[in-house]
Amino acid sequence: MKKILLILVVSVLAVNVSAQVSEGGLPPSYKAAGTKSSAKIAARTLGSIDSTVTALSQTGKTLPLKYSVLEKFSADIRKEGTRTDLEDGGTIWQYRLNSPEGKSLQVIFSRYMVPDGAQLFLYNELYTDIRGAFTEYNIREDLTFVTGDIRGNHVIIEYYEPAGVPFEGDVIIGSAGQAFTYILSPQSGNTDEDGFIGVNCIEGKGLQDVKHAVCRYTFNDGKYGYLCTGSLINNAGSTVQPYFLTAAHCISTPEEAATIVAYFNYEEVACTLTASVMSQSVSGASLLSTGSRSDYSLLRFERIVPTSYQPYYAGWEMRNIDPLSTSCIHHPGGKPKKVALDADPAGTNDIDLYWEGGSSSPSGTHWAVSFEEGTTAGGSSGGPLFNHNEKIIGQLHGGSETDYFGKLSYSWEHPDSQYPSLKSFLDPADEGVKSLEGYYPASNLPDPQFSAPFSKVCTGAPLKLEGFSAFEPTGYRWSFQPSSVSYSDGTDAYSASPKVSFLEETNYSINLRVTNAAGQKDLYLSNYISAGQELTLRALPADLADSCIKSFSVLKLTAYGADALLWTLSEKTAGSFYLEDNTSNPVEIRMLDGKPVTKSTDIEVTVTGFHGTCQNVLNISIPFVAQTNDNAAGALPLTPGKSGPFSNICATIEDGEPVPPYSSCTGQLSWCDEYGTGQNIVERSVWFSYTPDANQTISISSTGFDNQIAIYSAASLSSLLQERYTLLAANDDFNDTNPDPVISSVDVNANQKYWIQVDGSGGGATGVFYINISVLNSIGETLSGGDEVKVYPQPAGDRIYFESASFEQCPAVRIELTDTSGRVVLLEEVTAESGRVQLHPGNLAPGIYLARIYCDGKVSVTRIIV
Repeated sequence: MKKILLILVVSVLAVNVSAQVSEGGLPPSYKAAGTKSSAKIAARTLGSIDSTVTALSQTGKTLPLKYSVLEKFSADIRKEGTRTDLEDGGTIWQYRLNSPEGKSLQVIFSRYMVPDGAQLFLYNELYTDIRGAFTEYNIREDLTFVTGDIRGNHVIIEYYEPAGVPFEGDVIIGSAGQAFTYILSPQSGNTDEDGFIGVNCIEGKGLQDVKHAVCRYTFNDGKYGYLCTGSLINNAGSTVQPYFLTAAHCISTPEEAATIVAYFNYEEVACTLTASVMSQSVSGASLLSTGSRSDYSLLRFERIVPTSYQPYYAGWEMRNIDPLSTSCIHHPGGKPKKVALDADPAGTNDIDLYWEGGSSSPSGTHWAVSFEEGTTAGGSSGGPLFNHNEKIIGQLHGGSETDYFGKLSYSWEHPDSQYPSLKSFLDPADEGVKSLEGYYPASNLPDPQFSAPFSKVCTGAPLKLEGFSAFEPTGYRWSFQPSSVSYSDGTDAYSASPKVSFLEETNYSINLRVTNAAGQKDLYLSNYISAGQELTLRALPADLADSCIKSFSVLKLTAYGADALLWTLSEKTAGSFYLEDNTSNPVEIRMLDGKPVTKSTDIEVTVTGFHGTCQNVLNISIPFVAQTNDNAAGALPLTPGKSGPFSNICATIEDGEPVPPYSSCTGQLSWCDEYGTGQNIVERSVWFSYTPDANQTISISSTGFDNQIAIYSAASLSSLLQERYTLLAANDDFNDTNPDPVISSVDVNANQKYWIQVDGSGGGATGVFYINISVLNSIGETLSGGDEVKVYPQPAGDRIYFESASFEQCPAVRIELTDTSGRVVLLEEVTAESGRVQLHPGNLAPGIYLARIYCDGKVSVTRIIV
């Protein structure tokens, strides 16, 4: 994952569990007459999902990647489910769970004990998403059972029991997980457009064996569900063991390991957006070894992964040898399998690494990699790092521009206390093995994949198709529908990568059959090629770290959709930039010497693409931003109310820039100590100013991405940058459940300039945000004769009192409460008694509110704390 991560506390308990495997098939109700319609099935509707959980999850402070909320309850399927007796003497019980807000549902059984012949299925009402059959094979020692997620807002649980069983089964639900983010729906983007590269794109051609080791998995801690990545790993023993390597900040306790559900072969075929169905899964594991310093955990599925899953047990390198190149296979955000590549040697952390939550890793414990192609994100945590020999050398811990992978060479003999070493499992005979090849069962069929540079082609023009496969392919056979194609450059239907011309103006379907020693397997893609007279061009930036003109060195654009290209710059852009080679792909655009660009600008490019006799033109405009308020001298003036949107994407550190204290995340005079070290925590600050026209008490808040704010007074700009300032207030998180920063109140003087600093929290995060300044109290807004309104108690309890002598002249006092965004949350008219009125805050959320008190045509403004 891309951000600095929280490392979880390690438990030293031990539990043995068994892997759960789906045996396939259809639920008996699918074909049985007389089964109840879904409308008549006994059902339970789960509670609503707490919005504060989803909001906090989106800030990146709930790592590893949180995706669901668990609700505990008990439901005995045999007692509460709808029963149907079948003609063969068997019985079906059906029970439905509804989640109005859920994106997918996971069912966790507190007791699962079934006789031989019984089957359990989970599916949606259209039978388009089915998990099962689960049988007696899935009975665990502790009798619990965790299933994978079912897509959508409901799931039907169906238990079938044949006649004449030796005992009645127990199938009891103990809890269910409701996903608040999509982890099963098809997700757009498979190449550089979103920064991710599908493992079956041409960039992943050399990783087709090892990709079968990598799994996406979910787990839970009893309250929430999480997503991470892990991989099967080989051992030097005489038998294959289902060992699974991942990150300790994902799973570090036996209880978490017991809830794992690992999904095999979840990937997009042939670099398309068609993802495989996640029907191949195992669940439940035991924790064997873990180490927080290099962030590794080794798990074991108690049974061998089925050979029908085509597993690969990855090899490893335990010697601390710098790899010549590296690759990582991972599941960012739970997406289908992606790959990130770096052609350069990996580095090593030469200083200690400090992680969110206060933990640290000593120097020399991690590989440092800056990927040239592809990127990682939340959910990638635990993804294996492969060296140039496709052997695991580490697993993903975290990072930002640089990704850090815990070194296997360090983990080898550095477990946490009371755990055996990694070495004791991967080299159980203590033979001194330091490097091991990968392994896959001889029965693994090939995994045919192919790639085309583009799919909308010119009729009659040659196009090279690139065929590849896992598990030592020995032969290829291509066929097309329709069959009106021709081959060129000495290739034919049996070439691994033939050059093919499509002779009709129509859509072509392609079938690739690949053979290996175990047999053959086909990959069929319908309407994969569209032949005609039109081309579809697109162009994407590559190796672009950001869109900041200050850091601009070169813009690389890669075009897709043609085999010959001509690039040109607009007249405006050509005044400051030039093309390195106007026919290359990717093309490089650089800044003209002696003509630095300091203002925001758009680089405008036109590319003309050719294929055969066809051509097309694409106009491209890439914006580059100059952060005008990066330095305090460029502070943007603010007025009361909501302002924005703003961004700190191109912000840098200014010489002499103020740094608030970092003693508390929720304090009103400090920011979070993001790394637990007391290091400088100003990394991406932008500046604003506020000059009130009257003496005021104000509140300042910010919404958007996870940020932090501070306000300063200083005699001048130079005083601010020379530490001759007064920090008036600073906040990172308003409270433990609201990560947005809120400065509750600060007094400011008329016509004095104040500086407001906004930086990204979570280790210099960047994004888009808004600022809201609320005037809590201002001179001139009094009721009468300067009478002050007294408010007590603060914070309010079940009631709050407002007291003023002016109230004696009012038959009724009108009170209006607004939150920091200006939204009216409470409006009441109350009768004063002895110059005092009372208000019941009711169900208002804790926070700062602005109170306007209307009496006898006058108004007073003050603030209250609930």
